[in-house]
Amino acid sequence: MTEALQNEISRRLSLIEDLRKVLVDIPDRGAPQLQPVFGLHLWLLDPQLDSIEFVPNLLIAGAVADLHASLVPDRSVGFYSCAASDPDLDQNGIDQLIVVVLTRPGVKAGAKERLVVWNSAKRLRELKLIGRDTRVMGYLVGERFEGCEDQKMGNASFATTQPLFYGPMLDRAESRLIHLAWRTRQKQIMAFA
Repeated sequence: MTEALQNEISRRLSLIEDLRKVLVDIPDRGAPQLQPVFGLHLWLLDPQLDSIEFVPNLLIAGAVADLHASLVPDRSVGFYSCAASDPDLDQNGIDQLIVVVLTRPGVKAGAKERLVVWNSAKRLRELKLIGRDTRVMGYLVGERFEGCEDQKMGNASFATTQPLFYGPMLDRAESRLIHLAWRTRQKQIMAFA
């Protein structure tokens, strides 16, 4: 198991290095190319997302497509959901919805991106695609921000936004992995002692 863990850590560190290189080149290509990468690697945004099963939710994305159509090509929006379950462990709606708004480096992110998260959550509740208990977390990822000093939007506690700068976000993810690799090596040394 330790070897598998070390291989996964190496793979993730390599991904972070590749993303750093791509972010230098991405201004010419736009943000949509990055969305699938973040969709498969939500752990880059928040370590808690590494332990929860999130899947792309195309039904939700289609239901609110008009709300974020004007953001392309400078921004890309992805919707990822985690199923809720009832006491019998049967799937029963959506427990948590992650909205990832990626902004192309060089383009400021701010109120427009936050409104996409808020309006999407509002419409999805009206359409009954998410319930009152569904937690909606919007990650606004970019290089520059304006007007995103506070993390919550409006007075709706079910829709929270968090701005993340590309560089520090990747630095934190890398730091977590390096620390995990160090702890894994320490346990190996202790096992042989």
